Amino acid sequence: ARLMCQVSGLQDFTVQILVGCNLTDPSQIAQMKPKDLLDWITPFCDSKEGEQILRGRSQPDLGEVTRWIDWAAESRIQEAA
Repeated sequence: ARLMCQVSGLQDFTVQILVGCNLTDPSQIAQMKPKDLLDWITPFCDSKEGEQILRGRSQPDLGEVTRWIDWAAESRIQEAA
């Protein structure tokens, strides 16, 4: 939930994929190259758990993961109220 709050634009299934790949810090995502991120998440998306998360959607492509990186780079850490 924290990742979804920190990075606007991410959808719930996107966050589930990233967390399933142990990518939970926006700064970690923001520093990745799109091809590297795509290579990182593809095995997870090919797994049974990944297929359940995708629920028939197409796997993310290079353009989509590039947007994730851009959004993560623009994120602001939410401060406690």
